[in-house]
Amino acid sequence: MPRAVVWFKRDLRVADHAPLVEAAEHGPVVGLYTHEPEVLASPEWSPRHLAFIEDCLGELRDRLASLGSVLLVRHGAMPETLDRLHDQWRFEELRSHEETGLAITYARDRRVAAWCRRRNVRWIERPQHGVVRPLASRDGWAGRWRRRMATP
Repeated sequence: MPRAVVWFKRDLRVADHAPLVEAAEHGPVVGLYTHEPEVLASPEWSPRHLAFIEDCLGELRDRLASLGSVLLVRHGAMPETLDRLHDQWRFEELRSHEETGLAITYARDRRVAAWCRRRNVRWIERPQHGVVRPLASRDGWAGRWRRRMATP
């Protein structure tokens, strides 16, 4: 039974993937990628994106298998996808990169955070860049950026 689910959003690599490394240090891991209808229907997406992602998912599945893990690819909204997985495995942690960009993915992440609180699942997001989310003001941003950039 996996202790953690690693949610692959945009970064579909194994190398240098902090959420994956950290989760694997504590026990069995299951990787998850979800094709979300709301995201796929957004004007920012095209069939080319989907074709590229499918190629990447094949490679990611192979890499995870070589490390003794599996990649689950699902279709649907994230909270409902997490419900089904949690009913099956009762995982304790959800790990992912902190994503920035689209308003729909930010709203989705807020729904996932609410789901995690309801299900008592610890969600650990790791930043990949200098964007600090949510940030009401840029006061103190430079210090936060320096701390993030100093993280290995």
